[in-house]
Amino acid sequence: MAIPVFNLVLKKFDELLSQEVKLLLGVKPQLRSLHTQLSFINSFLREFDSNKIPKTGLVKDWVGKLRDVAYKAEDIIDAFFLEINQEPHVGWVGALTSCVICVGEIPARHDLGTQIEDVKNEIVEIFYQKSNFEIEIKCILEDASSFANEGPSELDKSAISGGLGVVGFVESEKRMVDQLLHGEGKRKVISVVGMGGLGKTTIAKKIYSRVDVEMRFKRKVWITVSRHYTVDEILRGILKGILHYIPSARHDKQQITDMNNEELRENVRSRLKNMRYLVVVDDIWDRSAWDYINAALPVDAQGSRVLLTTRIMDVADYAQGMTHQLSFLTEKESWELFCMKVFPNADCPSELKEVGTEMVNRCRGLPLAIVVLGGLLIGKPAVRYIWRTICDRLTHELSTERNEMIKDILALSYNDLPSDLKLCFLYIGLFPEDVEVDATKLTHMWVAEGFIEQEDGCTMEETAGKHLEQLARRSILQVVETDAMGYVSKCRIHDLLLDLANTEGEQNHFLDVHGHVTTNHEVKSRRLAIHGHNVGNCTSSECLTPKLHSLLCFNLHGQEMGDIFCGLKLIRVVDIEGAPVEMLPKEIGTMVHLKYLGLRRTKLSTLPAAIRNLHKLETLDIMDIRGISLPDAVWNMKTIRHIHASSVRPHASCGDLKNMQTLHTATADGWIQMSLGRLINLRKLGIEGILSSHVKALAAAILRLNHLNFLKLEGRSIPNVLGLALARHEGLHYLHLKGEMHKVSELQPDNLPPNLTQITLDGSRLEQDPLPLLERLSYLSTLILFPNSFIGGEMGCSADGFPRLQELYLHSLTGLRHVTMGYGAMRCLESLTIKNSMFLEELPDALENVGTLKELTLENMSPGFIEKVEEGGRDWHKVQNIPIINVS
Repeated sequence: MAIPVFNLVLKKFDELLSQEVKLLLGVKPQLRSLHTQLSFINSFLREFDSNKIPKTGLVKDWVGKLRDVAYKAEDIIDAFFLEINQEPHVGWVGALTSCVICVGEIPARHDLGTQIEDVKNEIVEIFYQKSNFEIEIKCILEDASSFANEGPSELDKSAISGGLGVVGFVESEKRMVDQLLHGEGKRKVISVVGMGGLGKTTIAKKIYSRVDVEMRFKRKVWITVSRHYTVDEILRGILKGILHYIPSARHDKQQITDMNNEELRENVRSRLKNMRYLVVVDDIWDRSAWDYINAALPVDAQGSRVLLTTRIMDVADYAQGMTHQLSFLTEKESWELFCMKVFPNADCPSELKEVGTEMVNRCRGLPLAIVVLGGLLIGKPAVRYIWRTICDRLTHELSTERNEMIKDILALSYNDLPSDLKLCFLYIGLFPEDVEVDATKLTHMWVAEGFIEQEDGCTMEETAGKHLEQLARRSILQVVETDAMGYVSKCRIHDLLLDLANTEGEQNHFLDVHGHVTTNHEVKSRRLAIHGHNVGNCTSSECLTPKLHSLLCFNLHGQEMGDIFCGLKLIRVVDIEGAPVEMLPKEIGTMVHLKYLGLRRTKLSTLPAAIRNLHKLETLDIMDIRGISLPDAVWNMKTIRHIHASSVRPHASCGDLKNMQTLHTATADGWIQMSLGRLINLRKLGIEGILSSHVKALAAAILRLNHLNFLKLEGRSIPNVLGLALARHEGLHYLHLKGEMHKVSELQPDNLPPNLTQITLDGSRLEQDPLPLLERLSYLSTLILFPNSFIGGEMGCSADGFPRLQELYLHSLTGLRHVTMGYGAMRCLESLTIKNSMFLEELPDALENVGTLKELTLENMSPGFIEKVEEGGRDWHKVQNIPIINVS
């Protein structure tokens, strides 16, 4: 862990020393000397981090001292930046004549030389202690450094999207399915028990998605409990899952936030009463959680089922149902899973089988360990001596206890990460267990923290995206959702890996997490996450330190935020998504180094004028806050890169924001003519309220935005004059058009971006079928037709149409009666969703020939339509081979 910390500090030193300014006179030689010392320590610790130094307790303490002295060096640089109110990324246009802010223990500038000398002397003293500890450099991995970070430059998307897979557990799955599908009578409980990483959730998801299970139950709900839960969160999650099936009740989702415990329980009971349901309760840890859930679920004689996954046999026994204790994989099954991960499209080379089998056997049948080991090997050349070296490391480090063994393998995979990826991985430790993390949000935080290096030809955000893909490829992150290009859009982390990130992060003062139980210990780390607290509990404790770089809050209670913002002068990232705050305090203006401000789903109506002091702000997230007013100062922030909003009205002078990459969504106005065409680095743009008077200026501006990747246009009408501007954008992959078009000719492929991968039509009111035109888009992988995009009765595509389409989504096409497909059409289709199309009579005949289709979702369709696709129905042959069918 010491290496990532040193790399961050050295990066700051490099940028500071590269500045030729008078401010450095008198201290620059001292800074260079300290930089040299830190560089030497960094090189020395590479030996430690690559396992070339025996890791005794004394050695770990010694490395910890070096880590702490690196933080002291960082404080010196931060104090200097703070005093002159400058940062290396921004440029050096001058300095303040006096200290802007003095914080706690942070040294003032007049003391800078003395502080540098103190740190240098401390480094010398620590190195003298090395001889007392009798540290000997022992090269355990002689050849490891030559290949430690080698790997293919292009990421294999299958390696990214692949999870644990389902290998083994065949008999357990059969028994569980039989218990789910057969028998009426009162509700029964089925429990799946096993240690972390054994595959409980994987097998539960597979069963939950089966067609026969889908057809058996009128309601299906999946809820994850985890270790830190509240009763209201559990009941609210179950109720939301139930309301998913009731279109007329979906507006109730807004109301359930305000329901108390009793109201939630009664709502769940009443909506499931006299109905056959399946509720999956994933990752339940204690009896009390089951008591709360059990009390809310009716015990009717309808054949309902509850499926629990747990690590605790006592919980399964307490639930008094049928229990399945998963066994570990056999050697044969372990090898099969390993090869699925490392060689998904080929056989394992014969010369690697012996050493590969030896490594796999050391995982002792635990699927997560096997998958993580596979992720480690994917990044290495498939050469026998390299695999043998890694196998020897496993032999040297693995415990004989299975519980400790999995931790050792996970730690080995972590230690193999390059330094920048280690920082990115540890940062994920700030997020709550089982949460789905938005990839854009996460990568923008990494950029704000300074974890990402600038690469030629890439934005830092694009480089951060590559880091995310690398972590997924190594099976350190689990992919929840990908976009039309195959890139990760949502991810999560297994709780065992989250524990590793927390442990490593806390031990090395990288991060600290305050959970649902209030703790009053002092935080020494530079990053803090607060989970489920009343804000007052945090500010009254010693959990805030002026040296914090990131503050992430989840499920906060209490509306007063003033105290929590006081004194955070070095903060880079603040995210309070969902906090019930109505006003930001003026203290936010003192956070002069803030780069990421996340306010999504708060109750704000305006931002304070003090935000004008945030001269380093790069990302402002105010999504899901309708009607929020931004101060004019926001549109003068030269560093701003991303504004995520549901609706904002840009200032006419916003064209000076040359770093702007995201502006979504903005209200059309005079700024389009005056400024839009000058935002030449825009990647993502969304505009609403477009009128005919805006079209000419809009088309001219879009022609100049050569880096556009995503474009959403919304207005009363979307005239075809825009086609002249869109057709030239080869890099535009995502297009969302909302508004009347009337003429289908406006969707001629010649009027659309040539490399379009996703198109969404909403409210287009097309009378003619758009599919014959859209099927000619060679790279289209996702087609979404929202309500009233097509108002005709028949639509269809020709033979071999849509050659790359993977996802088709049809929503509320209320006049649609027939859909036809030619032979060979949509041959790559994986997901088909049809909702609220009550007059559609049947699925197209050719659908049964689409062998790639993995999931079919039918929601709020006519009873006659549903009868046809049920088992034994007239159209059952069209869908019987689809693995997942969702009907509601």
